[in-house]
Amino acid sequence: MVTSAFDEGRPLGVELSSEELQAMYLAGHALFEQGDFRRAADVFRFMVLVEPLFAEAWQGLGKCHEELDDTETAALMYEAGFRLGGKDSTLGFLCARALAKTGDSSGARDKLAELAELELEPHIAAGVQALQQLVGGAS
Repeated sequence: MVTSAFDEGRPLGVELSSEELQAMYLAGHALFEQGDFRRAADVFRFMVLVEPLFAEAWQGLGKCHEELDDTETAALMYEAGFRLGGKDSTLGFLCARALAKTGDSSGARDKLAELAELELEPHIAAGVQALQQLVGGAS
């Protein structure tokens, strides 16, 4: 079976320093704040290809897709970041929320049940509880 470096969660041969990654993130964030969601998504997409463990870049990419009314792709981006980035609870919550927005209540409940197994920060735990009420509780 052929796997890519991306599938294995490894950088794709481009190495950026933490300062360069932070500068790119800030550039993507600035584009997002200006409403240039497509260009911001391009920046965040490049970032996750270079550094798949950068949870904030996955969040930015997903949020860009949500702003572009592509919530299904947003859910996929949040899920990919959740899996590759060590089960970041913010990404998991954003994934569940996006799944609920697409009408996939079952998928949202499954993701919320998965989150219930993690130690959550209070604000994420509150969001999980509220979303569970909206989608009908745990599966």
